[in-house]
Amino acid sequence: MLTGVTALRAYGVRSLPADDRIYVLVPHRRQYKSTIFAVLERTRRLPSHRNRDNLPCAPIARATVDAARRLRDENQVRGLIAEVVQRRMCTVRELAIEIRDAQIRGTALPRRVLREVSAGVRSVAEGDVRRIVERAGVAPALWNHDLFDDNGVWLGCPDAVWPELGVVLEVDSLEWHLSPASYRKTLARHRRMTAVGILVIHVTPGQARDGAAAFLADITGTLAAASARPAPRLTARPTTTAAA
Repeated sequence: MLTGVTALRAYGVRSLPADDRIYVLVPHRRQYKSTIFAVLERTRRLPSHRNRDNLPCAPIARATVDAARRLRDENQVRGLIAEVVQRRMCTVRELAIEIRDAQIRGTALPRRVLREVSAGVRSVAEGDVRRIVERAGVAPALWNHDLFDDNGVWLGCPDAVWPELGVVLEVDSLEWHLSPASYRKTLARHRRMTAVGILVIHVTPGQARDGAAAFLADITGTLAAASARPAPRLTARPTTTAAA
């Protein structure tokens, strides 16, 4: 059955490297050899296949892990794992099981990225911004938590939140947030949050990366200002839904 980037391409995954080779899982007892255009991976864990365009493909989680094990670029691995989780093509738990059962070789980077995604990072852009914030020693935030007001009314699922201070950080990534529909959702979420007194910080990945000092000064200044005022009463819970 097809696996790795070959199977993921059949599933419609977009965050894939340019690789025209065909990746195939074969039973371990078979002695087939790879060729220039076909990479055969022998396995003792041959899963039940899924048909895509009449082609037998490994399940999404297996194909994702098989692809990620062959990648060396952290952003490529993060983009791949974030996409399949964000689009609900498979769950974090399914990926964790596949990584747990996979051969150790090549899994260090996918394991690290999966820990990020498990902590709530939804995209490459968020991962970059989170690292900048955490390395600067800014007070820990909650990433991708559903936020509710004092009456239990859902306000949204911001990228990061300091609920005890009533401060939210939104990473305005082109891929994940600025399609017309997603942008309208972002504006509606902004209005709901500011209406109850939440301070919202917006940043693009480029601003955070190229102007880190100014971005961090904005965050620390906003957190300091928020600590000097009565904060809105908020409840944050780990999200179980897609971003909204």
